[in-house]
Amino acid sequence: MYLLNNSLKNIIRNRGRNGLLGFIILTLITTAAISMIISNTSNNIIDNYAKKFGAEITISPDQNKSIEYYQKGKDIPEISNQQYISFGKSNYLQKSEFTGSVPSISDKLEAIDGDIELDESKMFMSPMNGSNEDKGETAKFQLKGTSNKETLEEFKNNKRELVQGKFFENKNEAIISSELAEKNNLKVGDIISLSSAEAPKDGNYKLKVTGIYKDRTDEYNGIPLKLALLNRRNEIITSFETLINNDFSHKHSLSINAKFFLKNPENLSSFTKELRSKGLDTIYNVTADTESYNKVVGPVQRLKDITFTFMVIVLSLGAITLILLTILSMRERKYEVGVLRAMGMKKNKIALGFIIEMLIITISCLVIGLGLGSTCAQNISNHLLKNQAEVVNKNGRQQNRNSQGIAKIGQGSESNINPVTKMNVGLTQGTLIEVIGFSLILVLLTTGIGTFYITKYEPIKLLTGRD
Repeated sequence: MYLLNNSLKNIIRNRGRNGLLGFIILTLITTAAISMIISNTSNNIIDNYAKKFGAEITISPDQNKSIEYYQKGKDIPEISNQQYISFGKSNYLQKSEFTGSVPSISDKLEAIDGDIELDESKMFMSPMNGSNEDKGETAKFQLKGTSNKETLEEFKNNKRELVQGKFFENKNEAIISSELAEKNNLKVGDIISLSSAEAPKDGNYKLKVTGIYKDRTDEYNGIPLKLALLNRRNEIITSFETLINNDFSHKHSLSINAKFFLKNPENLSSFTKELRSKGLDTIYNVTADTESYNKVVGPVQRLKDITFTFMVIVLSLGAITLILLTILSMRERKYEVGVLRAMGMKKNKIALGFIIEMLIITISCLVIGLGLGSTCAQNISNHLLKNQAEVVNKNGRQQNRNSQGIAKIGQGSESNINPVTKMNVGLTQGTLIEVIGFSLILVLLTTGIGTFYITKYEPIKLLTGRD
């Protein structure tokens, strides 16, 4: 208790010197709080973006090599369905998205516009639309599969809406349009049977109807030719797992589109080597959509780097200044230390008294600094992030003008993702612990150096050395 009371009296007695120390400590704590709040929020945004999107991979033929193939009369090697599936089984990928379709026939289902006959329909009796020479039939249904229901854009933009039942969750489940259900008197829970139009004798799909959707899309997507296979109402949607387990062996009838997303664009080289080992021909280039990735992450990463650099510079200079002031303060208190030592007080108690003084000052500055840091962090973050977003967009436009376009085969793009222009920053429990830890280290470092400097002398030397 004596040490605490004496520390409080010393702080009040030396208001000028302690006020200067307090101002420097307050500046350091406020700077640390702002920087740590912004840095931690930036890390969370970057991690969340990587988990949600990743960097999309594009697999496209090299233009120069493609010309050489054409000149030699060779066809460009195709990427097989089996290869696409194997490409998706990589530890470098954040996620893979597969969609596929199989032109199908059914002995029991009646298709929308299935009774329309055209003389020109013989032109379409090919594997592409799934002709069946044995039965003299043409595919009338399109069985579509997806590995991720979130990729069904028409259900997200309300062009299609599930009005009965639910989405498929297990294998051999599907949803159908309300028009197809009404025409065939189908309801949720019924079983429908389809066959691949190319290989109907090799087996069929037996699918349980789990949902019925209202279709508001253009029935033929503007195509003037009215064929059942082209009618959107005849699309039966299931999981990609169902699609490949039933028709994977029929590589000509199953059409696959794949999207791959790297966890980190830096893994591109390793992922490319893995694809080569899985049979990807060297005519194909593998590139990552770093433009979209950097469009979002770039401003946040720049903001994080700026705040971290600023924090390191300010804290380094501030800590050095604080140590020097503490040493000077201790020199002024040599006589006080000498008296205490002559009275029999041990070095560790004297040091503890100085630490308590610094702790009282630091705790006061900590409370004020955390409040100032939390208040200022949001405005500073918005201002810096806006500037960095403009820089990234400017650089992106310049790169687009200087770069040559490359055709993408079987791939999508996330280029419509908007960059982060505002972060909701705030003081979290983790940041609070970091700031408190920094403050304690600052107290122990500065007080320890100053105390060691003054307590290494004997009492007689401290007393006789007084000016």
